[in-house]
Amino acid sequence: MAEDGAVLSRLAFIGAPVVADKSAGKDNDPTGCSEGSARRSFRITGRFNESDVLTPREKPESVAFALASQLRVLGYENDAPLSADDAPDHTVHVLRKKDPGITFRVVTQAVEPGIEVFGQTDCLP
Repeated sequence: MAEDGAVLSRLAFIGAPVVADKSAGKDNDPTGCSEGSARRSFRITGRFNESDVLTPREKPESVAFALASQLRVLGYENDAPLSADDAPDHTVHVLRKKDPGITFRVVTQAVEPGIEVFGQTDCLP
């Protein structure tokens, strides 16, 4: 998961976006897991450079599409797609890699934080 997140981090923040925070593997949550296993998480938050005019590449929906596309290249599949009615002011992609059991949620929006990427594993040893 950390390797996949690092790939996203490099892709997401080329050009206009700026990384505000990045953490990986620091959050181990054993809640609901069998003894000796836990869920691990990866999080990136970022913001878009302030500008009156965004190029097509800098628009939140373009960044979300690029991140989701990269996850697909890494073997993730769409999981729980949201309609425009569910997310009218932001773009959301949820993708999952069944083996080893990792889900990434990518959210981009025009307001702070502009970019949020959250990955979490299933209960793993």
